[in-house]
Amino acid sequence: NGTVREPNLRGKVTGKNLQLNLPARGVSLTDGSLDAVFDNDQLRITQAAFKGGEGYLRTSGTVLMENKQPKIELNWIADKFTVISQTDRLLILSGSGKTTLVQDLLSISGDFKVVKGLIALANEDAPTLGDDVIVLGRAESTPQVGLQVLLNNLHIDLGDDFTLHGRGLDAQLSGGLTLLGLTQYLPHTVGNIKVKKGTYMAYGQILNIERGVLSFNGPVDNPSLNIRAMRNATSTSDGADITKANSSDTTNTSIVTTVSGSEQVNAGVEITGSGIDPVIKLVSDPNVPDSEKLSWLMLGHGLDKTGKKDFALLSLAAGALLTQGQSPLQTQLARSAGLDEFSFSGSDAESASLTFGKRLTSQLYLSYEKSISGLLDVARLTFSITPHWSIQAEAGSESALDTLYIFNFR
Repeated sequence: NGTVREPNLRGKVTGKNLQLNLPARGVSLTDGSLDAVFDNDQLRITQAAFKGGEGYLRTSGTVLMENKQPKIELNWIADKFTVISQTDRLLILSGSGKTTLVQDLLSISGDFKVVKGLIALANEDAPTLGDDVIVLGRAESTPQVGLQVLLNNLHIDLGDDFTLHGRGLDAQLSGGLTLLGLTQYLPHTVGNIKVKKGTYMAYGQILNIERGVLSFNGPVDNPSLNIRAMRNATSTSDGADITKANSSDTTNTSIVTTVSGSEQVNAGVEITGSGIDPVIKLVSDPNVPDSEKLSWLMLGHGLDKTGKKDFALLSLAAGALLTQGQSPLQTQLARSAGLDEFSFSGSDAESASLTFGKRLTSQLYLSYEKSISGLLDVARLTFSITPHWSIQAEAGSESALDTLYIFNFR
């Protein structure tokens, strides 16, 4: 009864066998039911439930139309409810929460525990433009102010069965996070995530993670890092760190053994700093020079046993491992000397050579290559005519004049 503009609604709403399927999102809600009552401009939901996997999600609350704006207050209870189920994503939750909607502000709070979780990282993410990049000629979209989502003290416990793997990482995680703030910005996140046990593959070697802690106290994408992964790390079955006996040093280490009178070196990497600015360094037990650490990490033995094939592998890996989150080591050395290039090449000591380069103008590039133990001693001057055509002159142990055509293909 009432008027068309302001109707008064009375009656019951009953639903059975309700379903909601979003295959692309991995969402499948089945066997849904609804019991609700209309009372003027208010809908009181006595109970609504959906089945997800082997569990259920139940809710109750009110939906009110106030000044033509919806006002919602719902309470949620999840019992082993499958939120997402895909080959690379799985999330089963238990817990309770509350959702309110007032004047286009959706507030979510609650305390949930992950019964079972899985995240498989893609091998490579597609690149995206930053927010400060402006593409000329492209029509700018006017931002629309709509529904805002506020996380209001939302706590998530990772539980005892949460797995993260991909991009060389295979780890079981534990801990919990509390999120607070608008999702359109990065929510403020507090908590710790620990690696109970896991491995990380780097340069063809499986490194055992003997310490892995991500501490959050700020934006969710910038935690503090404290990670140590060793080639021959030994850990207990529950993921606890092994330390040296009779030592006051509390730094996590691994057991060192002695074989045939020569001390074995356990090498690995340690990652500290933050998610935005990580610092990576080589570590070993016992402590040895970085060149030895790299050899033990990559090859499983010291430099004294390095062969010709191993030499090329080490020189290739050195620049990446010693990057420290900045420019490669060779680039840092070149810039400190006022050069644009300083590189090392060669597969063994006989063919190893050093190259120094300096860009004189936008089209003219001068380089000098010197063999460490051989006869190669060449100076090159390259003149770029177009992005594809260039002329290169060489003088020294090898003299030549070349015309080069460069093309790129994917």
